[in-house]
Amino acid sequence: MSIDHLITDVSIKALIQQNGSVLLVKEPDGQFALPGGRMNVGEQPRDTLYREVFEEIGLKIEAGDLFDCFAFKSKSGTQHFVIVFLARLLENIEAAKLDKEEVVSVEWIPLSKISTLSLRGEYRSILDQLV
Repeated sequence: MSIDHLITDVSIKALIQQNGSVLLVKEPDGQFALPGGRMNVGEQPRDTLYREVFEEIGLKIEAGDLFDCFAFKSKSGTQHFVIVFLARLLENIEAAKLDKEEVVSVEWIPLSKISTLSLRGEYRSILDQLV
């Protein structure tokens, strides 16, 4: 009997809202996603969030409460576990310094426009909770 119980990828994401909009990053493939990224071995979730958001967009945030978490299997067959924290941006978006290999833009997207975005499916259900 085979047991398939190992999650091979853990990502920590920030859900940042302001004035009816949510902060999203646009990736090189044109898909929008929540800012954040993969957890390193030995790292705590909130530390991952601070590090990943700063690496991607060069801005500092403050993590709040856990918003949601979910698991999914990507097209490559990799199992993923995603933890989403509510967060607050501590700097102005105009000060962003993007890691152009991972992010081509960072934008405030009105919640009313979420359904029209090219959005990674795994994030659509998270953002649909806000609309």
